[in-house]
Amino acid sequence: GSGVPGVEPVGSCPLPDTDCRVACVDGRRFKLRGLTHGHESDNFWFTVKAGAVQAANDLRLVDFEMDLFAPPDSDRPDAFTTDQHAQRIQAAADDATVDGLFVSLPGPHVFDEVTYAAGKKPVISINSGYDVSKSLNPSGG
Repeated sequence: GSGVPGVEPVGSCPLPDTDCRVACVDGRRFKLRGLTHGHESDNFWFTVKAGAVQAANDLRLVDFEMDLFAPPDSDRPDAFTTDQHAQRIQAAADDATVDGLFVSLPGPHVFDEVTYAAGKKPVISINSGYDVSKSLNPSGG
């Protein structure tokens, strides 16, 4: 199997000239959740979200979610805090309806939660560097 409950691989997808070997999955049965430290007052994250939405559409994912936080200095309950970012990662890791995650790691405050999530489902880091991503998926990916 693919290691993802309810998602069976449809083939092997080795990447040339790398040690990365991942199973290809049928996106029509795969739910991806994006968890970043991005917030509405930083235009960079709108570009990231637009690219992620386009990729999800191109891959025909059954479901894709990525929310942006409210600005950190706002009084809104969804304002970015490091604790809220860590809590969202933990909740998504424990959510049986989510098959995989992509996450940003703005600092060490979320590394334990991301490592925990990577032990439960596929996790890709973004805006964090290759070494961080590889440390979360030592078999490649």
